[in-house]
Amino acid sequence: MKYPLRYLYSENEVIALLRDYVREHGSQRAFAALVGISTSYLNDVLHKKRRVNDALLKQLGFERVEYYRQRVRSDK
Repeated sequence: MKYPLRYLYSENEVIALLRDYVREHGSQRAFAALVGISTSYLNDVLHKKRRVNDALLKQLGFERVEYYRQRVRSDK
């Protein structure tokens, strides 16, 4: 599946993209070997037990960006 070039992606969207890459390479084992990570780590990421680390993000062409938003206060 092709994803449009955008500026920001959610973590769920990055994991969906990762799932597509795994599918294109035939198995978790094959993709993990290709990008140099363990199959167990990849499986944990795909099942949201662990976060995508910065090294894997870089290989996928992404970088982690965090931002903060001020909370809206209620007068109640």
